[in-house]
Amino acid sequence: KSIVQYFVNGLSSVTPDIDEVFDKDMQDVLYQLQDATDKQMMQAVLDKPSISELLEKPLHLYTIEEKARIVRQLHLHFVILLRKVDLFHVDLSPPGSNKRKVEEQTVIMWYDYLQDVEDGKVHIDGKVHIDVKSSEVVVTLESVLQFITGSISIPLFGFDTAPSITFSHSAEDTLPTANTCDLSIRLPTSITDVGTFSSRMTFDIFNAVGFGQI
Repeated sequence: KSIVQYFVNGLSSVTPDIDEVFDKDMQDVLYQLQDATDKQMMQAVLDKPSISELLEKPLHLYTIEEKARIVRQLHLHFVILLRKVDLFHVDLSPPGSNKRKVEEQTVIMWYDYLQDVEDGKVHIDGKVHIDVKSSEVVVTLESVLQFITGSISIPLFGFDTAPSITFSHSAEDTLPTANTCDLSIRLPTSITDVGTFSSRMTFDIFNAVGFGQI
């Protein structure tokens, strides 16, 4: 069900369904997490290396109010990200590594950005606007595709080489970069804020050759 929701309506439409998680041990963890009623119970459930390494911040910094967000993040990891169901090949580091953890967080921001673009919420200023005016310049999925591949549409039989997502772990890299020759986009893992990711992604697309000609 989540895979279908993802393909049809994008990542933000996916409603966590714990029964979809193939790993039965992780299913149990998510059910226990869902039933936790205070911070101590929640931390006790999450205090496992295989889980804590997937979280965005140290376990003790989470509050019980963030429980639903954690359930969603873990669900997306095991149902969506691990299957890499996307137009793009995601070049992730080995599971369990520190690089893998920040790469998956960056990929989630990428998917959320695409969803906002698809919904017509990303204006040229890089900010997400709920109420879009027809006179506003809005980033489109065609703009994103052109930025990465040089094409405004996906060929009937797909690209000869699958577009790919790679990552830069350098703190000096603060902007996404695209290479239309090998159909790739390089995302900086130094960006941890969704708003900053959106504005910098949009800045690059807006300043790319060909923007506004599609």
